[in-house]
Amino acid sequence: MSIYDDDDNNTSEGGIDFDSDWWDQEINSKPRRASGPVFTSDNVYHTIEKCRKDAVHLLQSDDRVKEIVAGIKSGRYGGTNILDEGLIVEMCHGTQRSDNSYSGLYEPVKRIKICCNRNVGIYELRRTLIHELVHAYDYARGFNRRHGCKFRACTEVRAYMLGGSCDLPIDLAKFNGDREACIKHHAFMSVNPYCDDATKVINEVYPQCHKDYSPIQKDSH
Repeated sequence: MSIYDDDDNNTSEGGIDFDSDWWDQEINSKPRRASGPVFTSDNVYHTIEKCRKDAVHLLQSDDRVKEIVAGIKSGRYGGTNILDEGLIVEMCHGTQRSDNSYSGLYEPVKRIKICCNRNVGIYELRRTLIHELVHAYDYARGFNRRHGCKFRACTEVRAYMLGGSCDLPIDLAKFNGDREACIKHHAFMSVNPYCDDATKVINEVYPQCHKDYSPIQKDSH
C-alpha cells in the first residue's frame, strides 16, 4: 500500500465527504467489533454496498479510526483539504492479492481509495483504512519533506504499525514472531520502488517512527 500508487482499471462509487459528519448518523447495522480475519478468497468483498456499509461502521464506531480522522480534521496541519474528495470505495481491476496490488491508497490532497475486492472482511478493511488515514495525516504534517525517502519510510512504518498489519500470530508466522521484522518488511515493499537504499533508510527512521502514535492515544484500540 503506497501513498503514491494509482490504478486506472476499476469501478467505483461516489466519494464519502470527510468534511461532514455523515458517519455520526445512524446506520442500519448492529454495533459490532471487528473479529479476526479469515484469509480466503470467498471472504473478500463482492459488493461495494457491503464494503461501504462496513466503512461507515468503522468511521462511526472505531476509536482508532475516529481519532485519526479527528486529527486530520482539526486543521492543525491543513485540515480536510488534505482529503478534498473524501473516501472512495471501489471494485478494482483484478483480485490478485500480492505485494504489487494495493488494497487501498492515499492520493495526496485528493482522497483515499479502498479496493473492496482486495480486502477480506471488516477486519482487513479496518487495517487498510487506518493505514491510508495515517498516510493522509502524515502528508498533512509533512510540509516540504513529503517527497523525501525518509518521509516515505517513516509514514510506511507508522501505517503498518498503527494499522495492525503485524499484530496477529498469522501475520508474524514467517517472521518467527518478530514484529519489528514484519513491519520493516512491509515498509520495504512499499518504499523500495521509489528509493535507493530502502533498507538503510527504514532502519534509520524506525527507532523514532515506530514510537510515534500521532494523532492517537497509544492505548486506544
